[in-house]
Amino acid sequence: MITIDNLNLIAFLLSLIILLYAAYTDLKIREVPNQVWIIYFPFASILLIFRILLNPELLIVTLVSIIIIFCISLSMFYVGLFGGADFKAFVCLSVALPVNPLPLLSLLPSVNPIFSLSVFYNAYFFSISMIIYSVFKNLNWKIKGRELFNNFPKTSFFMKIMALISGYKTEFKNLEKKVYLYPIEEFSSDNGKSYRRLRLFTNAEVDRDKLIDILRMHLNEIERQDVWVSLATPLIFFILLALISNVIIGDIFLWLMFQIFPILF
Repeated sequence: MITIDNLNLIAFLLSLIILLYAAYTDLKIREVPNQVWIIYFPFASILLIFRILLNPELLIVTLVSIIIIFCISLSMFYVGLFGGADFKAFVCLSVALPVNPLPLLSLLPSVNPIFSLSVFYNAYFFSISMIIYSVFKNLNWKIKGRELFNNFPKTSFFMKIMALISGYKTEFKNLEKKVYLYPIEEFSSDNGKSYRRLRLFTNAEVDRDKLIDILRMHLNEIERQDVWVSLATPLIFFILLALISNVIIGDIFLWLMFQIFPILF
């Protein structure tokens, strides 16, 4: 017998399998094949149509879910905070899971009725863990007695702090061979003299190889021993993590906000 609960479960399992594969390829080669979304979107749409037929009230929530996620994802894609795969993943997810597919399983009470939106901000919340990783790497670099900001004469204190939490220092050869590393420094000129400066914001769709080639061209053998890099955030991995945690635990980010706000205000 086809029930809305069964269809919700199928939609969740479909999303879980798709995102598991997408996260794997994203972590391994920093790309997700378009075939993944070509499979995901039609099946998600079919499941959604059947659920709306069984429960017409789902239509309004679904439309809100799709519109909000599409607008936010498209905006973040155009400003460079999203890659193409991230945009497609969230659009598909807004269709597949507009509401919590397994609400009785969550430990925390459900507050946000738009499940895909909850996955969105929880994914970014989990990605904050990358800051901890960057700080640890920089501390380890400093403990080894190596300089962090040598050859960066015009770097402000604020930029140094931002660099410490958004990237870390590593050897140039690591940047060349590890596909998930992106340079966050570049060359500028002042009065005919060129100097290295930090460039903390990198477009998600930027040509990594081109950036590395430019650095290689400007840096001599000694300067090339170390370089500032950013660990490209594997957002789809965090989307997968948010999906699983939202179903099993609940909306962690919103729950934390409700715990913190009464204390602060």
